Amino acid sequence: MNLDLSSISNREKRMLLMLFGVILMVLSYVAVFRPQMDKASEISAQNETLDSRLDELLDMAAKKEYYQRETQNMQDEIDKYCEQFPADIKEEDGIVLAQNIEKASGITIDTVGTGVRLMVSDDGTVDEESTEQQQTLSEQDNAATKEQVDKIEGNTEATTETQQQTDDALIEDSTTLYRTQDTLSYKGSYENLKKAVTYINGQTGRMTVDNITMTFDSGSGGLTGTMTVNIYSMSGIGNQYSEPDAGTSTYGKKNLFGTLQKQK
Repeated sequence: MNLDLSSISNREKRMLLMLFGVILMVLSYVAVFRPQMDKASEISAQNETLDSRLDELLDMAAKKEYYQRETQNMQDEIDKYCEQFPADIKEEDGIVLAQNIEKASGITIDTVGTGVRLMVSDDGTVDEESTEQQQTLSEQDNAATKEQVDKIEGNTEATTETQQQTDDALIEDSTTLYRTQDTLSYKGSYENLKKAVTYINGQTGRMTVDNITMTFDSGSGGLTGTMTVNIYSMSGIGNQYSEPDAGTSTYGKKNLFGTLQKQK
Protein backbone atom coordinates (compact mmCIF):
# COMPACT_ATOMS: atom_id res chain seq x y z
CA MET A 1 0.00 0.00 0.00
CA ASN A 2 1.46 3.34 -1.11
CA LEU A 3 0.59 6.43 0.91
CA ASP A 4 0.53 9.60 -1.22
CA LEU A 5 1.53 12.31 1.23
CA SER A 6 1.20 14.98 -1.43
CA SER A 7 -2.56 14.69 -1.29
CA ILE A 8 -2.56 15.31 2.50
CA SER A 9 -2.63 18.83 3.72
CA ASN A 10 -0.18 20.19 6.26
CA ARG A 11 -2.99 20.41 8.83
CA GLU A 12 -3.83 16.72 8.37
CA LYS A 13 -0.12 15.82 8.61
CA ARG A 14 0.12 17.63 11.95
CA MET A 15 -2.98 15.83 13.19
CA LEU A 16 -1.50 12.47 12.17
CA LEU A 17 1.76 13.29 13.94
CA MET A 18 -0.18 14.28 17.05
CA LEU A 19 -2.14 11.01 16.86
CA PHE A 20 1.04 8.96 16.52
CA GLY A 21 2.51 10.89 19.45
CA VAL A 22 -0.52 10.13 21.65
CA ILE A 23 -0.42 6.47 20.65
CA LEU A 24 3.30 6.36 21.47
CA MET A 25 2.69 7.96 24.86
CA VAL A 26 -0.10 5.49 25.68
CA LEU A 27 2.07 2.54 24.67
CA SER A 28 4.99 3.89 26.73
CA TYR A 29 2.71 4.32 29.76
CA VAL A 30 1.22 0.82 29.47
CA ALA A 31 4.41 -1.01 28.59
CA VAL A 32 7.02 0.91 30.60
CA PHE A 33 5.79 3.52 33.03
CA ARG A 34 2.90 1.68 34.65
CA PRO A 35 4.87 -1.56 35.39
CA GLN A 36 7.64 0.55 36.88
CA MET A 37 5.16 2.42 39.06
CA ASP A 38 3.59 -0.84 40.23
CA LYS A 39 7.03 -2.21 41.06
CA ALA A 40 7.90 0.99 42.90
CA SER A 41 4.70 0.72 44.95
CA GLU A 42 5.53 -2.90 45.80
CA ILE A 43 9.07 -1.94 46.85
CA SER A 44 7.67 0.91 48.94
CA ALA A 45 5.32 -1.48 50.75
CA GLN A 46 8.20 -3.89 51.37
CA ASN A 47 10.33 -1.05 52.69
CA GLU A 48 7.59 -0.10 55.15
CA THR A 49 7.54 -3.69 56.44
CA LEU A 50 11.33 -3.79 56.65
CA ASP A 51 11.42 -0.42 58.39
CA SER A 52 8.94 -1.66 60.96
CA ARG A 53 10.98 -4.85 61.49
CA LEU A 54 14.18 -2.78 61.72
CA ASP A 55 12.66 -0.56 64.41
CA GLU A 56 11.58 -3.67 66.31
CA LEU A 57 15.07 -5.19 66.11
CA LEU A 58 16.71 -1.92 67.15
CA ASP A 59 14.36 -1.76 70.14
CA MET A 60 15.19 -5.34 71.06
CA ALA A 61 18.91 -4.65 70.70
CA ALA A 62 18.56 -1.67 73.02
CA LYS A 63 16.87 -3.96 75.57
CA LYS A 64 19.27 -6.86 75.02
CA GLU A 65 20.41 -7.06 78.64
CA TYR A 66 16.81 -6.89 79.88
CA TYR A 67 15.71 -9.78 77.65
CA GLN A 68 18.74 -11.87 78.59
CA ARG A 69 18.10 -11.26 82.29
CA GLU A 70 14.39 -12.07 82.00
CA THR A 71 15.11 -15.17 79.92
CA GLN A 72 17.54 -16.43 82.54
CA ASN A 73 15.01 -15.70 85.30
CA MET A 74 12.36 -17.68 83.46
CA GLN A 75 14.77 -20.56 82.89
CA ASP A 76 15.66 -20.54 86.60
CA GLU A 77 11.94 -20.71 87.45
CA ILE A 78 11.47 -23.62 85.05
CA ASP A 79 14.48 -25.46 86.48
CA LYS A 80 13.24 -24.85 90.02
CA TYR A 81 9.82 -26.23 89.12
CA CYS A 82 11.27 -29.28 87.35
CA GLU A 83 13.45 -30.07 90.38
CA GLN A 84 10.26 -30.91 92.28
CA PHE A 85 9.76 -33.95 90.05
CA PRO A 86 11.57 -37.19 90.94
CA ALA A 87 13.57 -38.92 88.23
CA ASP A 88 11.44 -42.06 88.44
CA ILE A 89 8.64 -43.72 90.40
CA LYS A 90 9.05 -47.35 91.33
CA GLU A 91 7.19 -49.97 93.33
CA GLU A 92 8.88 -49.05 96.61
CA ASP A 93 7.74 -45.44 96.24
CA GLY A 94 4.13 -46.60 96.26
CA ILE A 95 4.78 -48.71 99.34
CA VAL A 96 6.40 -45.84 101.25
CA LEU A 97 3.55 -43.51 100.24
CA ALA A 98 0.99 -45.97 101.58
CA GLN A 99 2.89 -46.34 104.87
CA ASN A 100 3.18 -42.57 105.32
CA ILE A 101 -0.51 -42.04 104.57
CA GLU A 102 -1.38 -44.60 107.24
CA LYS A 103 0.85 -42.89 109.81
CA ALA A 104 -0.45 -39.40 109.02
CA SER A 105 -4.17 -40.18 108.82
CA GLY A 106 -4.81 -43.33 110.84
CA ILE A 107 -6.40 -44.95 107.81
CA THR A 108 -5.69 -48.62 107.03
CA ILE A 109 -4.41 -49.51 103.55
CA ASP A 110 -4.71 -53.22 102.80
CA THR A 111 -3.40 -53.37 99.24
CA VAL A 112 -1.23 -51.19 97.02
CA GLY A 113 -1.75 -51.49 93.27
CA THR A 114 1.46 -50.21 91.70
CA GLY A 115 0.87 -48.73 88.27
CA VAL A 116 2.95 -48.38 85.14
CA ARG A 117 4.93 -45.33 84.05
CA LEU A 118 3.15 -43.63 81.14
CA MET A 119 4.36 -40.70 79.08
CA VAL A 120 2.36 -37.47 79.36
CA SER A 121 1.92 -35.64 76.05
CA ASP A 122 2.34 -31.90 75.54
CA ASP A 123 -1.42 -31.41 75.65
CA GLY A 124 -1.62 -33.07 79.08
CA THR A 125 -3.06 -36.38 77.89
CA VAL A 126 -1.48 -39.67 78.88
CA ASP A 127 -0.15 -41.91 76.13
CA GLU A 128 -1.74 -45.24 76.96
CA GLU A 129 0.12 -46.90 74.08
CA SER A 130 3.54 -45.68 75.21
CA THR A 131 6.28 -48.24 74.69
CA GLU A 132 8.21 -46.59 77.51
CA GLN A 133 5.78 -47.80 80.17
CA GLN A 134 6.99 -50.12 82.90
CA GLN A 135 5.70 -53.64 83.31
CA THR A 136 3.11 -54.48 85.97
CA LEU A 137 3.96 -57.13 88.54
CA SER A 138 1.94 -59.78 86.75
CA GLU A 139 3.74 -59.01 83.47
CA GLN A 140 7.06 -59.35 85.24
CA ASP A 141 5.96 -62.74 86.62
CA ASN A 142 5.12 -63.84 83.08
CA ALA A 143 8.48 -62.70 81.64
CA ALA A 144 9.68 -66.30 81.38
CA THR A 145 6.68 -67.22 79.22
CA LYS A 146 7.40 -64.29 76.90
CA GLU A 147 11.02 -65.40 76.53
CA GLN A 148 9.85 -68.85 75.46
CA VAL A 149 7.52 -67.34 72.86
CA ASP A 150 10.33 -65.13 71.56
CA LYS A 151 12.57 -68.16 71.06
CA ILE A 152 9.83 -69.98 69.13
CA GLU A 153 9.15 -66.93 66.94
CA GLY A 154 12.85 -66.31 66.38
CA ASN A 155 13.01 -62.98 68.21
CA THR A 156 16.54 -62.75 69.57
CA GLU A 157 16.99 -61.11 72.95
CA ALA A 158 20.04 -59.16 71.78
CA THR A 159 18.16 -57.48 68.93
CA THR A 160 15.15 -56.63 71.08
CA GLU A 161 17.27 -55.36 73.95
CA THR A 162 19.49 -53.22 71.71
CA GLN A 163 16.49 -51.57 70.05
CA GLN A 164 14.81 -50.98 73.41
CA GLN A 165 17.97 -49.43 74.87
CA THR A 166 18.23 -47.11 71.85
CA ASP A 167 14.60 -46.02 72.17
CA ASP A 168 14.93 -45.56 75.95
CA ALA A 169 18.08 -43.46 75.58
CA LEU A 170 16.43 -41.11 73.09
CA ILE A 171 13.49 -40.53 75.45
CA GLU A 172 15.44 -40.36 78.71
CA ASP A 173 17.85 -37.74 77.31
CA SER A 174 14.98 -35.36 76.53
CA THR A 175 12.78 -33.64 79.11
CA THR A 176 9.81 -35.98 79.39
CA LEU A 177 6.96 -36.03 81.90
CA TYR A 178 5.60 -39.36 83.13
CA ARG A 179 2.64 -40.40 85.25
CA THR A 180 2.47 -43.43 87.49
CA GLN A 181 -0.98 -44.26 88.82
CA ASP A 182 -1.14 -46.23 92.08
CA THR A 183 -4.39 -47.55 93.55
CA LEU A 184 -4.73 -47.90 97.32
CA SER A 185 -7.45 -50.02 98.93
CA TYR A 186 -8.33 -48.48 102.29
CA LYS A 187 -10.68 -48.66 105.25
CA GLY A 188 -11.27 -46.14 107.99
CA SER A 189 -13.48 -43.27 109.07
CA TYR A 190 -14.47 -40.25 107.01
CA GLU A 191 -12.10 -38.14 109.11
CA ASN A 192 -9.29 -40.58 108.36
CA LEU A 193 -10.01 -40.23 104.64
CA LYS A 194 -9.95 -36.42 104.78
CA LYS A 195 -6.61 -36.52 106.61
CA ALA A 196 -5.22 -38.88 103.96
CA VAL A 197 -6.21 -36.48 101.16
CA THR A 198 -4.77 -33.54 103.11
CA TYR A 199 -1.49 -35.42 103.54
CA ILE A 200 -1.24 -36.12 99.79
CA ASN A 201 -1.99 -32.48 98.93
CA GLY A 202 0.78 -31.36 101.26
CA GLN A 203 3.52 -33.40 99.63
CA THR A 204 6.37 -31.60 97.87
CA GLY A 205 6.53 -34.36 95.26
CA ARG A 206 4.23 -33.91 92.31
CA MET A 207 1.15 -36.03 92.97
CA THR A 208 -2.62 -35.65 92.78
CA VAL A 209 -5.67 -37.63 93.88
CA ASP A 210 -7.29 -38.83 90.67
CA ASN A 211 -10.27 -40.74 92.03
CA ILE A 212 -11.81 -41.89 95.32
CA THR A 213 -14.48 -44.53 95.83
CA MET A 214 -16.16 -45.14 99.18
CA THR A 215 -18.68 -47.59 100.57
CA PHE A 216 -20.21 -47.61 104.03
CA ASP A 217 -19.15 -50.65 106.03
CA SER A 218 -22.04 -51.56 108.32
CA GLY A 219 -19.83 -53.97 110.24
CA SER A 220 -17.24 -51.41 111.35
CA GLY A 221 -19.30 -48.27 110.91
CA GLY A 222 -16.55 -46.79 108.75
CA LEU A 223 -15.73 -46.55 105.06
CA THR A 224 -14.04 -48.88 102.62
CA GLY A 225 -12.96 -48.09 99.09
CA THR A 226 -10.09 -47.25 96.80
CA MET A 227 -8.01 -44.15 96.26
CA THR A 228 -6.19 -43.59 92.95
CA VAL A 229 -3.11 -41.39 93.21
CA ASN A 230 -1.27 -39.92 90.21
CA ILE A 231 2.46 -39.62 90.89
CA TYR A 232 4.52 -37.67 88.36
CA SER A 233 8.18 -38.01 87.45
CA MET A 234 10.41 -36.35 84.86
CA SER A 235 13.44 -37.48 82.91
CA GLY A 236 16.07 -35.41 81.13
CA ILE A 237 16.52 -32.81 83.89
CA GLY A 238 19.66 -34.23 85.47
CA ASN A 239 17.97 -35.69 88.56
CA GLN A 240 19.00 -39.10 89.81
CA TYR A 241 16.56 -41.62 91.23
CA SER A 242 16.69 -41.73 95.01
CA GLU A 243 15.45 -44.98 96.50
CA PRO A 244 13.18 -44.37 99.49
CA ASP A 245 13.76 -46.00 102.84
CA ALA A 246 10.80 -48.33 103.23
CA GLY A 247 12.10 -49.78 106.48
CA THR A 248 10.35 -53.02 107.37
CA SER A 249 7.41 -53.17 105.01
CA THR A 250 4.27 -55.18 105.70
CA TYR A 251 3.42 -55.13 102.00
CA GLY A 252 4.98 -57.96 100.10
CA LYS A 253 2.52 -60.62 99.06
CA LYS A 254 2.12 -60.54 95.28
CA ASN A 255 -1.02 -61.65 93.50
CA LEU A 256 -2.15 -62.13 89.90
CA PHE A 257 -3.50 -58.59 89.70
CA GLY A 258 -0.12 -56.94 90.19
CA THR A 259 -0.94 -55.56 93.66
CA LEU A 260 0.85 -55.80 96.98
CA GLN A 261 -1.17 -57.05 99.92
CA LYS A 262 -0.49 -56.28 103.54
CA GLN A 263 0.66 -59.28 105.52
CA LYS A 264 -1.84 -60.33 108.15
